[in-house]
Amino acid sequence: MAKPPPLVIGLLVGLWLTPASAIDLLPTDGIAPLPGHTAVQLSYVTSRRAGYYRHGDELDSQAKLRMDQVQLRIGHSFEVADWPAYVYAQGVERDTAPGGHLSGLDNGTGLGDLTLVAALWPYADRTAGRYLGLAGYLILPTGDYDPARTLQLNVNPGENRLQWALQAGYSSNLSDGWGLMTAIDAQWFGDNDAWLGRDGRQVTQAQQVLWTWQTALTYTVAKPLTLGLTYYFQEGAATRLAGALWDNEMRVHRYTASAILWLPFGRLVLQYGGDLQTENGLFEEERVAVRFMKVF
Repeated sequence: MAKPPPLVIGLLVGLWLTPASAIDLLPTDGIAPLPGHTAVQLSYVTSRRAGYYRHGDELDSQAKLRMDQVQLRIGHSFEVADWPAYVYAQGVERDTAPGGHLSGLDNGTGLGDLTLVAALWPYADRTAGRYLGLAGYLILPTGDYDPARTLQLNVNPGENRLQWALQAGYSSNLSDGWGLMTAIDAQWFGDNDAWLGRDGRQVTQAQQVLWTWQTALTYTVAKPLTLGLTYYFQEGAATRLAGALWDNEMRVHRYTASAILWLPFGRLVLQYGGDLQTENGLFEEERVAVRFMKVF
């Protein structure tokens, strides 16, 4: 296998890839679903990253990465003590392809980790269009993982560690078709004891809590079509290897534009977004997603 330039190796040792969409919400996800329905959603998401940043400075503009993923989500809505509730399970198939100065590294292809989610709305006023929701996330280390894929750049589809998150969100109608949704969450990470260190021995990767705040503005053009614009701010998730100092803290501003269309045979969602600013890591130039959901 060809090797990337030494500068790139020095920059990327210990770099990780955190799935940015793990707990992202659609602009309308804060609205409690009606009980007694099962939903199946199939999504295709592609992302392109270019340029490596360290403490806000771009150090390598030729470091590139493409990630394609297919997600399958199955969920069901019900009630708990008259409160709306929803649970779902999501599996993913990932293909990660380094490019540019990283093109000498191997691709990472295979099954990602399984995500389990439970959401509850202790306050849901359907008449006024106001909702307060809580959600818990559990990400199980079921995905494909090989320690050899972490030496220079972690391209593993799975992360070989348990992850969990708590999220709270509020959604409200404004006026004349406008709506607002905002949410905050914290994500915790278990240790990964199979990370390949610089000397070729397996060491422990640890990561601090990641905080995410997102807020979305929506406008319903007509009854079947809603447009949304979401802003995200993420901070935290510093990492360390083998007990070294904490480093590579995330501080990311990003956005997503969404078009949500209800068709006679299901819901179609088109999304486009990317990073606005990043402190450490590879800058996401664009992310495109197509999602189709069928409700039974």
